[in-house]
Amino acid sequence: MAAEPDVSTAAPPPAVETRWVGTWPGVLLVGAGLGVFAWWADVLLAQPEAPAVAGLIGGLGNVPSVWALLAFWVGASGSSIGGAAVRATVCLGVAVGAYYLVSTLSGARTGVQVLPATTVWLGVAMVAGPVFGGAGAGWRLRPGRLAGWSVALLAGVLVAEAWMLAAELLPYRGVDLSERTFQVAALDLIVALALPFLLLRRAADRRVALVGMPLVAAAGIVGLEALAAVLRLVRG
Repeated sequence: MAAEPDVSTAAPPPAVETRWVGTWPGVLLVGAGLGVFAWWADVLLAQPEAPAVAGLIGGLGNVPSVWALLAFWVGASGSSIGGAAVRATVCLGVAVGAYYLVSTLSGARTGVQVLPATTVWLGVAMVAGPVFGGAGAGWRLRPGRLAGWSVALLAGVLVAEAWMLAAELLPYRGVDLSERTFQVAALDLIVALALPFLLLRRAADRRVALVGMPLVAAAGIVGLEALAAVLRLVRG
């Protein structure tokens, strides 16, 4: 008689109400929603008299971590790592298209060359989609060390982003949590440290995630710096 599989290390399957995210209509809807949210965040940031909460929401709509989290979510709702990577890539690509479409139609991009920036962000989607979509599927479908590294990948990017945001203002403002940039950085760190405990059941897998997190963060800082340099070049 075959032994029953040990399911104690497995991550919980997607809840019924989130399985639609892994379907093609769900992928397209989430991607379009992300693009519209990013545009709305630009609108909020352009209002100097907006309340602090609006500024925080605007800040969250203009950071890469939200895109990584969405790609991970789409991947975790899939049934295979390869399929999840494709769906997450399409999701982010749709988000880029939706953002620039709505921005152009609203007049926010008048006089601005859209094609170069769109090309850069589509390139980012082609990289981030497979990486984080695959990580989401790896977390859900492959319990154990791979799940730990999948969570480390997501958490590490949040840490990298927090580091870059804080480093941007620390020399000038010190630690000032009334500043939107620091609020986003603090939220990044809180979520990053919570992810191993929220997503992983075994202590061993959590250790993998916690050890891998700073390694991923170091690589993430290099990647985000490279992306920032490319965007500066595109914007002239």
